[in-house]
Amino acid sequence: MSKLLDKNSQKNIVITGASSGIGKATAILMAREGHQVIATSRHIEKLNPLIEETNSMGCPIFPEELNINKNDEVDQCFARLFERFGSVDVLVNNAGYGLKGSINSITSEQLQEQFNTNLFAGNISGTHVWNPDDKNKQKEIRLMFREMIKWSK
Repeated sequence: MSKLLDKNSQKNIVITGASSGIGKATAILMAREGHQVIATSRHIEKLNPLIEETNSMGCPIFPEELNINKNDEVDQCFARLFERFGSVDVLVNNAGYGLKGSINSITSEQLQEQFNTNLFAGNISGTHVWNPDDKNKQKEIRLMFREMIKWSK
């Protein structure tokens, strides 16, 4: 069951890459703590287990489909969030992926795509996160998690 937070304590938290791992665990924890959690994934259906789990705990989350590699999707997603929630207080910038395999099995194209996703697209800027109409601008809170390459023999 979620904690009941007053409106001054409750934060609007956007978590990218929330369908698994650190993103999913963070979404569950923040929802349980009583915050408004907006969970994103490239494939919204991958959020279904998270939605079911948080709903069963009485801590609903708000799913959003978002591919961080597409700037227009990022712009549209945050415009919807500002319209619905008014502000984004915290961004957990978690979306990204790691490559697994031997150095000989990973192509330069795979490395470039991963690098672009994890370093460039994954760095959603503060201009996306902070509502330009918000007269009471708050300090930026942004957490970033990145995995680059796991080498194996």
